[in-house]
Amino acid sequence: MPEGRKKYSKTAPLQFEEFAPALAWWNAREEGAQAWKVSAEDVAAKGYNLDLKNPNAKTGLEHADPKELIASMRSHEGEVMRLLGEIEALVAEVAG
Repeated sequence: MPEGRKKYSKTAPLQFEEFAPALAWWNAREEGAQAWKVSAEDVAAKGYNLDLKNPNAKTGLEHADPKELIASMRSHEGEVMRLLGEIEALVAEVAG
């Protein structure tokens, strides 16, 4: 909202110049893992359906072997328990 203005109305509508910051942001956008460009021709070819899938998304994700997952979890749990033991020892030193 421009300075000095509290609201828009029929007699005091939004002015095109007020879109300048939004247009600057829009034109400076960059493609990435979560943002991509789609041409108007591609949108038209899909019947103007805007429900387009992310072309950067991983496809065909493979599921790990459940036994390997369990072994990994146990390994991580062991490391967590070791670290908790160290922290408890430090707390006991400081408190003692």
